[in-house]
Amino acid sequence: MLCNGVFSGGGVRGIGHVGAASVFEKKGYKFYRLAGTSAGAIVSALLAAGYTSGELYQIMKKVDYKCFCQEKLLNKLGLIGDMLSLVVYYGIYHTDYFQEWIETLLKSKNVYTFSDLKITEGVYKLQVTACDVSSQRLLIFPQDSVLFGIKPDSMRVSEAVKMSMSIPLFYIPAILKDAKGKAHYIADGGLLSNYPVYLVDRYMDSPKIPTFGFKFINLDGIYTKSRNVVDNIVEYCKFTLETMLGAQDNIHISKSSGDFERTVFTSVNINVNGKIKTLGAANFDITAEESEAMYQNGVIAANNFLKNWNFNEWKQKYRNCKLSLTNAGK
Repeated sequence: MLCNGVFSGGGVRGIGHVGAASVFEKKGYKFYRLAGTSAGAIVSALLAAGYTSGELYQIMKKVDYKCFCQEKLLNKLGLIGDMLSLVVYYGIYHTDYFQEWIETLLKSKNVYTFSDLKITEGVYKLQVTACDVSSQRLLIFPQDSVLFGIKPDSMRVSEAVKMSMSIPLFYIPAILKDAKGKAHYIADGGLLSNYPVYLVDRYMDSPKIPTFGFKFINLDGIYTKSRNVVDNIVEYCKFTLETMLGAQDNIHISKSSGDFERTVFTSVNINVNGKIKTLGAANFDITAEESEAMYQNGVIAANNFLKNWNFNEWKQKYRNCKLSLTNAGK
């Protein structure tokens, strides 16, 4: 069974998306078109490249997220170096390691540019979002690459994903120049659209295959995260951004469009050795046990979702489609 998948941002919690996707694959679903933001862009890009959720599980288990906080010379000067990096480069950490990491993974599947993920002219297996901070607008790659003189087919997939996951101030932003030579600073797509579920089907009247959304949320309605100790401006910036990205996860989804009903909500509250913890998007010190708990949250969420999912009934209610009596239970 073909389906589309749209994955929200979520930082280090991305392995929860992998857990959810694994259930869909086991139930016989195959992802056709994919879209994502930030961590969701990473998962969707690798799925689009041909990785199975089982392969991604093994990859994500081995990830040391602290390596994604790649330090350069200035960072070795401590707080002063971090502040200088913010002033000079508009970010603390470089993204070189991350881009090399994902480019290596994509290369293993012979995926380099979006031309390798092209379905038909102007239609791609993958779309990712980013934020043009300079113009305060949402970018959808690869289509919007033309704004910067780059043909969609020739845009590197790793470059688009890197920009989508570049949390502002955490990471040094990418700089793209427009036709007039003006520089645009590009950052995390979650700033403007952390859950772009509309990207794949554009709310078409009669979709032939379902589009499923995967989103992180505090389902338990509890707040168990310990208080952050803010000792300096750098820590303040980090925690402010984490709060902002976390708030995006809890934005209400309108039920009128059916998005709520087609969304798999994965809880960010994990249970490790009997202790409940709310896992933050920027918890780069996540442990192996916490990562496994997040994966299992995704598995649980997907299983619960599919127990009640009925595509024909959903279409009849939200897309004005007549219910097929022969396929009513599918």
